[in-house]
Amino acid sequence: MADEIVIKVEESRTTETKINMSREKYRGCATRGALLFFLLNSLNKVHAFYAFSLNAFVTVFARGIDLAPGGRGLHSSTSQLNLSRV
Repeated sequence: MADEIVIKVEESRTTETKINMSREKYRGCATRGALLFFLLNSLNKVHAFYAFSLNAFVTVFARGIDLAPGGRGLHSSTSQLNLSRV
Protein backbone atom coordinates (compact mmCIF):
# COMPACT_ATOMS: atom_id res chain seq x y z
CA MET A 1 0.00 0.00 0.00
CA ALA A 2 2.75 2.47 0.91
CA ASP A 3 4.63 1.60 -2.28
CA GLU A 4 1.54 2.40 -4.33
CA ILE A 5 1.24 5.78 -2.63
CA VAL A 6 4.89 6.56 -3.36
CA ILE A 7 4.38 5.64 -7.02
CA LYS A 8 1.24 7.77 -7.28
CA VAL A 9 3.00 10.74 -5.65
CA GLU A 10 5.84 10.50 -8.17
CA GLU A 11 3.35 10.26 -11.05
CA SER A 12 1.50 13.30 -9.76
CA ARG A 13 4.73 15.29 -9.53
CA THR A 14 5.61 14.37 -13.10
CA THR A 15 2.12 15.30 -14.27
CA GLU A 16 2.27 18.60 -12.38
CA THR A 17 5.58 19.45 -14.05
CA LYS A 18 4.14 18.70 -17.51
CA ILE A 19 1.06 20.82 -16.80
CA ASN A 20 3.16 23.74 -15.57
CA MET A 21 5.38 23.60 -18.67
CA SER A 22 2.33 23.52 -20.95
CA ARG A 23 0.70 26.40 -19.09
CA GLU A 24 3.78 28.60 -19.49
CA LYS A 25 3.61 28.21 -23.27
CA TYR A 26 0.27 30.03 -23.28
CA ARG A 27 1.05 32.75 -20.72
CA GLY A 28 2.24 35.31 -23.29
CA CYS A 29 -0.82 34.81 -25.47
CA ALA A 30 -3.12 35.05 -22.45
CA THR A 31 -1.46 38.28 -21.35
CA ARG A 32 -1.86 39.86 -24.78
CA GLY A 33 -5.45 38.59 -25.03
CA ALA A 34 -6.34 40.11 -21.67
CA LEU A 35 -4.71 43.40 -22.67
CA LEU A 36 -6.66 43.43 -25.93
CA PHE A 37 -9.93 42.67 -24.14
CA PHE A 38 -9.54 45.44 -21.57
CA LEU A 39 -8.36 47.88 -24.24
CA LEU A 40 -11.46 47.24 -26.38
CA ASN A 41 -13.63 47.34 -23.27
CA SER A 42 -12.20 50.74 -22.23
CA LEU A 43 -12.54 52.45 -25.60
CA ASN A 44 -16.10 53.51 -24.81
CA LYS A 45 -14.62 55.92 -22.25
CA VAL A 46 -13.12 57.85 -25.16
CA HIS A 47 -16.46 58.04 -26.95
CA ALA A 48 -19.71 56.08 -26.70
CA PHE A 49 -19.29 55.12 -30.35
CA TYR A 50 -16.49 52.73 -29.31
CA ALA A 51 -18.59 50.08 -27.57
CA PHE A 52 -17.63 46.52 -28.44
CA SER A 53 -19.39 43.28 -27.67
CA LEU A 54 -17.73 40.06 -26.55
CA ASN A 55 -18.39 38.71 -30.04
CA ALA A 56 -16.42 41.61 -31.55
CA PHE A 57 -13.52 40.85 -29.20
CA VAL A 58 -13.58 37.17 -30.18
CA THR A 59 -13.49 38.15 -33.86
CA VAL A 60 -10.48 40.44 -33.34
CA PHE A 61 -8.72 37.82 -31.19
CA ALA A 62 -9.33 35.01 -33.70
CA ARG A 63 -8.05 37.19 -36.54
CA GLY A 64 -4.93 37.91 -34.51
CA ILE A 65 -4.38 34.18 -34.10
CA ASP A 66 -4.83 33.68 -37.84
CA LEU A 67 -2.31 36.38 -38.70
CA ALA A 68 0.27 35.40 -36.07
CA PRO A 69 3.36 33.43 -37.07
CA GLY A 70 2.36 29.79 -37.02
CA GLY A 71 -1.29 30.74 -37.42
CA ARG A 72 -3.58 29.04 -39.87
CA GLY A 73 -3.82 31.91 -42.31
CA LEU A 74 -6.54 34.49 -42.73
CA HIS A 75 -10.09 33.24 -42.11
CA SER A 76 -9.22 29.56 -41.79
CA SER A 77 -9.48 29.20 -38.02
CA THR A 78 -12.21 31.80 -37.66
CA SER A 79 -14.41 29.78 -39.95
CA GLN A 80 -13.63 26.56 -38.06
CA LEU A 81 -13.87 27.93 -34.53
CA ASN A 82 -17.23 28.91 -33.20
CA LEU A 83 -15.88 30.94 -30.30
CA SER A 84 -19.01 32.99 -29.77
CA ARG A 85 -20.65 30.00 -28.04
CA VAL A 86 -17.80 29.47 -25.56
